[in-house]
Amino acid sequence: MYLKTRDTKKAVFFRNEVLLPGVMFSNKDYGWGIDMKVRSYVNVDGVETELAHFIAFELNDPPNFNQSMYNRHIGITALSWAEIGGTYAKTIWTGAEHFVAFGARPKFLLGLAAAYVFVNDLGYAFRDDSTLNVVRADVEFGHSDNFTFNSGYQPSWRMGFNPGIGVDIGFVYEHRPDEMQEEKKEDKEKPWPGYRDRPKYKYRIGVALTDLGIIHFRHGEFSDHYTVDANMWDLDDQTFDTTSPLPMFNTFELRQGGAKTATGLWMRLPLALNIQYDYMIRKDVFVNAT
Repeated sequence: MYLKTRDTKKAVFFRNEVLLPGVMFSNKDYGWGIDMKVRSYVNVDGVETELAHFIAFELNDPPNFNQSMYNRHIGITALSWAEIGGTYAKTIWTGAEHFVAFGARPKFLLGLAAAYVFVNDLGYAFRDDSTLNVVRADVEFGHSDNFTFNSGYQPSWRMGFNPGIGVDIGFVYEHRPDEMQEEKKEDKEKPWPGYRDRPKYKYRIGVALTDLGIIHFRHGEFSDHYTVDANMWDLDDQTFDTTSPLPMFNTFELRQGGAKTATGLWMRLPLALNIQYDYMIRKDVFVNAT
């Protein structure tokens, strides 16, 4: 592994989408459709350079052993859900050389699983690659109640009704010079079933706000919030034994459950602003910036 050191916080974002059957109908003025997806994401952010260095070397980083380190905020969130979206899009202005269309996709969401961990004001020092000292950090963690655990902490999952709502919205502008619409008959595409002659554009701008939405869950049994100190915490074999922070030991080993169990939990979708610019260099050749 080659590690490039930059004085910036590290982050990882992973996502997965499974597209299920959908249907769409459209004409020159409007279109509508219904589609289904199953989606997941995991996001990790706020990891300072020093901690990233330890992780990259699997905690075996002797030059930094017994060094006092600090990480202001670490966030880990994971969410999996199914969604049914109903899309409607319409041409709202077309005239001269300009074209504008607007679309919206309201969607019903069904949460499948959720989990999070937030660590704030973490002071720490690794004594070696398996022993950690933690100096008074604020820790908050939780998971959805459709995860349950047996005495060996093996998880099992059950389907639950965790509803949510969301929406995607966007618009498209196209510049369509008149001279580009004049085409020789022999250059025209031959019609095929469903073919619709489409005006040519010199450039196109699209803007979309996607995944504005939330899903409601309930906290599962290992959901809690506490301040933690740990001296000589053995990370090697028994992470949740008596060397661990006392609240964690009580929560996991003694199975007392967490303070947030059965309370409400809201998870946000991965909100994004998407902007695209498409420019025609010559016939059938475009450059795109996203």
